[in-house]
Amino acid sequence: METGDKILLFRGLLGVTSSILSFLSSWTIQSYLAAIITPLVIYVASIPIVRFGFRTSSRWHLIGKGSLTFFAAWFLIWTILIQN
Repeated sequence: METGDKILLFRGLLGVTSSILSFLSSWTIQSYLAAIITPLVIYVASIPIVRFGFRTSSRWHLIGKGSLTFFAAWFLIWTILIQN
């Protein structure tokens, strides 16, 4: 498996985890602002993990690769959770 594929998978799983944390924070705090800030913080925290964990310094891999996957996974799972 190539490095880019691993980053996509990693950020997809982080997106799902982030959506669950967003749901729990918006449910307990009753604040959608916390639900919006949670994925942003997790995505920024994933940048050094990608840099050192996957040993890449390419800006595309650090910032771009997997960003759409991350936010799409977060939004879709979060939307499903708040509807129920």
